[in-house]
Amino acid sequence: PVPNGIRVSKNTIKIVRIHDLIPFTHPHLIEDSKKHLKRAMLDLKLSSKNSYFVCNSEITKNDFLNIFPHLDEKTFVIPCAISNNIKEKNDFQSIFGIIKKKISFRSIGKLRIKKKKIQIKDIEYHEKMKISEKILNDFKIDQDYIICCATLEPRKNYIQLIEAWDHVRSITKKDLKLIIVANLGWEYENELKLIQRFVSNGKLIHLETVNNYELSLL
Repeated sequence: PVPNGIRVSKNTIKIVRIHDLIPFTHPHLIEDSKKHLKRAMLDLKLSSKNSYFVCNSEITKNDFLNIFPHLDEKTFVIPCAISNNIKEKNDFQSIFGIIKKKISFRSIGKLRIKKKKIQIKDIEYHEKMKISEKILNDFKIDQDYIICCATLEPRKNYIQLIEAWDHVRSITKKDLKLIIVANLGWEYENELKLIQRFVSNGKLIHLETVNNYELSLL
């Protein structure tokens, strides 16, 4: 969609990037879903003429065409690109340094809900350092790990991810870490509680405010 305040010719061909159809397919996972749905419908209405729709995956394309089948011939898939600067293998010290620098103390604090508001109760500094030290000491040079990068909120499916990872660990008996790179989103209390459970024993690592370069090293 063309941003407000910008005028273009009615003959201008627009390319609309579609990342997901969450407001349509899973409205219960969206904060203020009616507002998002109304905005999405308006954007698509304004973009329907002289437009092409580019989805980031076949799944997204199928979801899109299930709702707007008449746009089939104008809808394509172009996957998200990966920077050429990302290395295939990085040294242990770089990864260890990022973990040490960006480890989240939110997942080490004590979560509580007061008057429907989420609060993270701070804990003693020495207790934080003790848990942090355990996490770092357990991270080995040849450590295998799974990494997930997404905002901490219900629609990112973190609970299912953590349960699946824990199941793999239990049946393979391997020391497979899970590194979650996630800043806090909304209604994250259930996800954060589950993360805290595994962070406390050093099996899961939660990082925040990781920049693009650091993410590429991980």
